[in-house]
Amino acid sequence: MSLDDFPTNAPQRPASQSEPVVRRVDRAAPSVVKITRAEELRLQLADEIVRGTLPPGILGTSALEDIAPQVIALAAEADRRQGDRGGCSIGVDVAVGDGRRIVGTVHRVYDEVLLSCGYSRLGPKARLQAWVRMLVLTVMEPARAYRSVIVARDPHVGKLAPAVVEIAPLDPAAARRALSRLVRIYDAGMCTAPMVFTRTSAAYADGVLSGAEPRRGTGHLRKHWRRGFGASVPGENEDPSHVLVLGGRLDFDQLWSRHGDALRTSAASRSSSSRSPSGSWARWSSRRAPCSR
Repeated sequence: MSLDDFPTNAPQRPASQSEPVVRRVDRAAPSVVKITRAEELRLQLADEIVRGTLPPGILGTSALEDIAPQVIALAAEADRRQGDRGGCSIGVDVAVGDGRRIVGTVHRVYDEVLLSCGYSRLGPKARLQAWVRMLVLTVMEPARAYRSVIVARDPHVGKLAPAVVEIAPLDPAAARRALSRLVRIYDAGMCTAPMVFTRTSAAYADGVLSGAEPRRGTGHLRKHWRRGFGASVPGENEDPSHVLVLGGRLDFDQLWSRHGDALRTSAASRSSSSRSPSGSWARWSSRRAPCSR
């Protein structure tokens, strides 16, 4: 199969609309040329083949056939969310008390929308990263109603349509309190390892937010902590850093008996950072986007 045979599965456009044009640097002769999105995709596929990381022959092209439609769907949804907004990076310098400051850069800001798009499956890590960036920008510019949009692959295997999470604008005072808590967690973590495990702690915090904890027990936490039967995704008990800190690969009962109180405290603190001034819980708006095929 040649590159010309790749099914791009790009959304069909009315005849009155032109193909979106992107800019690409010609590596052979340094210059910028305008090409269509479909042409850009084919060049990117060629780049992946030349890179040499794919299996040879039809094995490599088969992998690209699986990946390309998902990438197209993600890019189409990100384009739709971006609209006509121009993107920029914002330098941040925020005082957090005791003479300390948070300094850095927040990338991919489109007016008041923080847009992130990636090939990874949607999970708590991406949600936390987007939330922290929102905290910093909200504290630095409280008059602007920043919101965050995350576009990623659906966490359920086999789903082609992208998953989208939106985080609504935060109250500036609540954002400053949450940012201060994060700094305190960082300080504590520099002295001793905090009992915070990305997926397992997020599952517990989500239960607290929904009011389901502790009634539903620990069954839903086990599937994040330990690899399920036949699952390809490792459990968090296999993470080398967790093995180092905990002194071995613990099963969930061992983790819960030794560190359950600390896990509950850290997860409850994490969820309380999302509480709005009115007392209601701030919630994630998560939904699947329509598939662009």
